[in-house]
Amino acid sequence: MSLEFVCSNGCGVCKIRLADFEVYRSETLDGDLIERRTAPHIVSACCGFAVDVWDERVQDVTGSVSVEPVPRVSVEIREAP
Repeated sequence: MSLEFVCSNGCGVCKIRLADFEVYRSETLDGDLIERRTAPHIVSACCGFAVDVWDERVQDVTGSVSVEPVPRVSVEIREAP
């Protein structure tokens, strides 16, 4: 069985990469960052869209790639000015 990653944006066969996705953001009323939390997501290396799995045998998309492969959260906290 031949499976390939394909970009859900229509770019075709692609490689994948991890990208940080902002899951929480806290700012002051003036827009200064107080806290930011991110989690890694799998996206296409070509344009950063979601990734599907293409099955060459059935000539169709057979699944999607999990968007949270690593249970890790990055937290960034800054002091307010």
